[in-house]
Amino acid sequence: MSARRSLLLRRVRRVCLLAGVLVSGAPVDTGAQAPPATLTLEDALRLAREHSPQYRQVMNDVRVVAAEVRESYGAFLPSLSASLGYNGMSTRTSTGQGNFGEVVEDEERTVETSSGSHGIAARMTLFDGGAMFRRVSAARAREDAAEATIAASLTQLDATVQRAWHDAQRAERLIELEERLLASARERLERSEALFRIAAGTQVDVLGAQVDVASQEQTLAAARDAARKDRLVLLETIGLPPQNADAFVIPADAPTTFDPASLDVNALVAQALQASPAVLQRRAMADAASREADVARAGRWPSIDANVNYNRSLREPGAFDAFGQLGAQQRGFSFGLSANLPIFSNFRTAAAIARAEASAEDAREQARAMRLQTEREVRAAVIDLENAHRQLTLAEQKAALSAQRLELATEQYRLGALDFLSLQRVIDDTSSAERQALDARYGFVRARVALEEKLGASLPRD
Repeated sequence: MSARRSLLLRRVRRVCLLAGVLVSGAPVDTGAQAPPATLTLEDALRLAREHSPQYRQVMNDVRVVAAEVRESYGAFLPSLSASLGYNGMSTRTSTGQGNFGEVVEDEERTVETSSGSHGIAARMTLFDGGAMFRRVSAARAREDAAEATIAASLTQLDATVQRAWHDAQRAERLIELEERLLASARERLERSEALFRIAAGTQVDVLGAQVDVASQEQTLAAARDAARKDRLVLLETIGLPPQNADAFVIPADAPTTFDPASLDVNALVAQALQASPAVLQRRAMADAASREADVARAGRWPSIDANVNYNRSLREPGAFDAFGQLGAQQRGFSFGLSANLPIFSNFRTAAAIARAEASAEDAREQARAMRLQTEREVRAAVIDLENAHRQLTLAEQKAALSAQRLELATEQYRLGALDFLSLQRVIDDTSSAERQALDARYGFVRARVALEEKLGASLPRD
């Protein structure tokens, strides 16, 4: 196991220890939980770790594999059992018989007796071809695989929460944009009405401006409805009830961007192959399958067991006299050794070994396939990030140029050098450019989150 992987698993174990307290306690009352008044991205990630149903389900696996590890170590200890039993008997005979079965005389005789026994027994495996050691190794490998699964689930949860949170933030910023566009449309309507009153404009211009206001109001209402639905998705992702969708504010700070041209793709690929949770998960699963195959091979070795027994017993003449008594009339002690040599098991051992070895080979191939997939996905994600940055740069340039064009077109319309229909086309292009710039910024964020999800770590922002 590499140092990087060991460090990751130690961190995961600490997370699991904290989460294990959460999982093993009482169920979380999500109906009483509400997000903070200002829901930052850090708050959303923290709450998701505490309340996400999918993540809590994965956390349960840690408790199971921890119990399996304890069980594997328990094979080195003797198994103990205690017994306590009482018996009573009453027999009534109504006809006496002679030595040869002939009837001697009619009589009625009752025979009663009772007995009790107490004992303790111990059994221990002294040798089994190393299967006990291999079971411990396999159990520890399964524990590493479970922890790697949790790390992969945590990475996926963080990425899902980030996408949902940024979608909700984008919806809020889109509302602000649509409100500004509506305010601008109302200003144009006022100017059109003023120009109409001084006979510098036409009724068609006024009607066109009124249509623009109505259309923008419709767009703003749709943006508000979409924002409410994005909030519902965010709360569902976190694991909080949807009735609190209007109980928090999302900060309006624009997400930062950076030029991905400085990223070293080969270094990112190497980092992902060493630290990606998905790669570590498959690698740990392959290791666990290999250890399971070792356990199956141990089935061909003989086993030696030792046992020790201590018993006490008593017998009383009455049918119920022995019940409840802990005394003893007889005491016994025994011990023994037994050896079992598997000579022929109807090919069951060979079949079990073949299945285990095939599963181990499949797991190794799956790990190799995951490495290939991860390398492809990292390289593709870098391409997507570079394209998203390029699209963002062009969209922002287009939005800036469109804003200057609209300012000039508005001045020309005020001076009568431009008709209203031409102005309307400029307005539509400018609105579209602003929306595209907003979408491009959050498109860059989604591309960055996708790449970080493949890497299992954050990207440098320099």
